[in-house]
Amino acid sequence: MSLHALQQRIMEELQEHLAVIANGRPAAEQGPVYEEVEQCFQATACCALLVAADRSNFQKHLCWAALARRDFLRRSQEEGTPSDFRCARSRSEAFFCALAAGDIALAIEIGDLSPATWRPDGEYKDDFAYQYFLHQHLKRAEPGYREAVLQQLEEAVPGADPSRFDVCRALHQGAREAFESALEALIDRHSLEMDGLRPQSGDVPTFEPQSRVFIEGLALLRIASEMGLHSEARTYRLCPWTVREGALETRPDDIFAEMAHLSGRRRSSAR
Repeated sequence: MSLHALQQRIMEELQEHLAVIANGRPAAEQGPVYEEVEQCFQATACCALLVAADRSNFQKHLCWAALARRDFLRRSQEEGTPSDFRCARSRSEAFFCALAAGDIALAIEIGDLSPATWRPDGEYKDDFAYQYFLHQHLKRAEPGYREAVLQQLEEAVPGADPSRFDVCRALHQGAREAFESALEALIDRHSLEMDGLRPQSGDVPTFEPQSRVFIEGLALLRIASEMGLHSEARTYRLCPWTVREGALETRPDDIFAEMAHLSGRRRSSAR
């Protein structure tokens, strides 16, 4: 199936998922739907870039993926279900989506809303420590605290691929060349993972577009740029140059806030 056809199919599925969220059921019941919405928006973002080289819509759809996560986390707290395993920090890539779109404030907010401790029922320990370090680094937390989180990540990855730890260590040390080498290794690892998953993912419409753009890599490049580690002369597979610089000028309308408002009106009118 062509990317254009996949794009149309994903948009149809996305509309169905959004309609489910709009019915106003508790967040704990809609966790799987929110996750599907995030995946769909990530995929449509990639399609916008791959099909039409449309940077604006790429960033806009990534923002919507991130806003979906923010809405779920907010609702989980408001409705008294913050311990839901689906709230686990690294279960979602929304933090990376916001960064890749250039919305640093949204990325930090998602990190702030996410649990500050590892949730064994919802994520791997190294995945948690990785995202938590990046969040704290982006917030410019105290160096000693970042060092402690980095140590937590190192202890969580013995025997595993060290590329994520190497990326974080390079960011912490402000070492541009080490960061570039570690990012290259991380991209190689990701590419191999996608190649391994491709034969069994033919019936997952979001897989192909997402496999061709490395959102996490773009997010890391954005963090590096924010910290002054510019790598403008380097090209990276799966991280198109056209979307590495420049942020979305205006955050798109929060469709989830609009749906919450409409849902509230429906509930009020039903009383």
